[in-house]
Amino acid sequence: MNAHIPPSPPVFNGIDAVTGLYLPSPSIEDISRVLRGEPATPVDRSLVAKRDSGVASLGLPFDVDGRKLDEAGWALVFAHDAPPAIFDALLALRTLREAQAGARYKVFRETTGVRADDTVTRWLGRQGAEVGMPQVAVVPYYLLIVGGPDAIAFSFQYELGVNYAVGRVHFDSIDEYRHYADSVVAGESAADRAAPRRASFFGVCNEDDRATQMSRTMLVEPLALALETRHKAKWQFDRVFDADATKAGLANCLQSSPSLLFTASHGMAFPNGHANQGAHQGALLCQDWQGPLMHRGAIDPSLYFAGDDVPDSTDLTGSVVFHFACYGAGTPQYDDFGAAGARAQIAAEPFVARLPQRLLGKPDGGALAVIGHVERAWSYSFASPDFGAQTKSFEMCLHGLMSGLRIGAAMDAFAMRHAALAVGLNRILDDIRHGARVDDQQVAAQWTMHNDARNYVILGDPAVRVTT
Repeated sequence: MNAHIPPSPPVFNGIDAVTGLYLPSPSIEDISRVLRGEPATPVDRSLVAKRDSGVASLGLPFDVDGRKLDEAGWALVFAHDAPPAIFDALLALRTLREAQAGARYKVFRETTGVRADDTVTRWLGRQGAEVGMPQVAVVPYYLLIVGGPDAIAFSFQYELGVNYAVGRVHFDSIDEYRHYADSVVAGESAADRAAPRRASFFGVCNEDDRATQMSRTMLVEPLALALETRHKAKWQFDRVFDADATKAGLANCLQSSPSLLFTASHGMAFPNGHANQGAHQGALLCQDWQGPLMHRGAIDPSLYFAGDDVPDSTDLTGSVVFHFACYGAGTPQYDDFGAAGARAQIAAEPFVARLPQRLLGKPDGGALAVIGHVERAWSYSFASPDFGAQTKSFEMCLHGLMSGLRIGAAMDAFAMRHAALAVGLNRILDDIRHGARVDDQQVAAQWTMHNDARNYVILGDPAVRVTT
């Protein structure tokens, strides 16, 4: 395998499960051509403010402590027509958070819930809040969206997450909502245990495969090293790399009940309408795959780790999982990489990936939260064509978690990156509109980095934490 992988051109970590080939990728020239036809539009003022803040602000007023829910607040956010049975199933979680947040505990549902035509600005306005720094007495900082992206769009979650700590739970059964609520209550007790924490890093590096070689050598390994240097006094570290990063190796990682698990691999993708798309899209292709030169044909389920590979006996109480993989958190209805008006439909409707649903909603010992990517995850997430490895957002997010931050506050590292890249992209498009000559690589890089930072989401309660 290659010892050094240059960071460009960009690649993404996705394999078509039916053909066994890489997912079709737009070229740098294709991306640039699309963007050059897109007019620059005014950038949301909250993105500009976040970019200009100069520090990793948690999006809160200076006198509000994000670790204290009675100051920062916590709320459930439902679609206006969400079934009451889901609200009832979350009773254990509601009771816990109401006791912790007091007067700053809220529920937005029915008349205050999200309507089909709501933008974030319109929804906040209906609650009496302005866009920008959270007014936590009106709309709390920690917001748990309840329901699928067909009811409350992924784009709503992205935009709300610029200044708020936002998570989402969506399950196929009422029992899974109830199981998740019970797991968070159990995890709150686990967060205060004195035993050393375990952080596990799982890095696939398939033969002759540029994508996983880059993610293993430029993301997972340096990330593990940087965090071990910071936290070796209180945390134990496991590295499951290369030949050990098999499907069985990932199962063993989960069985060891790590407080934090970070994985990097290809995510499986299925064509729109395929019978396995709902169950296996975003499943993690492991080291068992022989790589693009040796493998021929469809990808057998024995080569990847899916939701139905998580046994009931796995105890993830108090755990947070982070997947770097295409579709690791979910799939939009239309791809995010086509020209305006010509985007391909890739699913019958948008949906949350089944693997994180299973990790969160399993009976007894479900995880606290899963961080993952909606749509394809590109190498630009961690590698800049100009500066090489760019892992700071990942490092600061995981460092925050390992230091006791609530997961929604820790994810502000990605919101900061999203804000900076959004403003920069709009400036480039505006320069082009005024006749500037801008290199295709620069245009494509800024756009893909922006989309990647935007598309990382929390599945689970954004107020959970793994340690104190």
